[in-house]
Amino acid sequence: LASITACGAFGGLPSLKSSFVLSEDTIPGTNETVKTLLPYGSVINYYGYVKPGQAPDGLVDGNKKAYYLYVWIPAVIAEMGVRMISPTG
Repeated sequence: LASITACGAFGGLPSLKSSFVLSEDTIPGTNETVKTLLPYGSVINYYGYVKPGQAPDGLVDGNKKAYYLYVWIPAVIAEMGVRMISPTG
């Protein structure tokens, strides 16, 4: 299953954050800086699967099957996040 996120949160899943920093604060008494990231403005989900018997696009570490997901986006975007979810863990 693949969840494609284009530049928000979707119920049940952890919210996705972009790399755009909204603010930076230092925790009092420490030197730790906490960044608040801007959430994605819109979320698009695509759920698909690999057909049984489909040949892998390649191998990772010599023995793990790898399948590529190609995406065409008909617009200019600053950032795109992709979350892959495996039903087998």
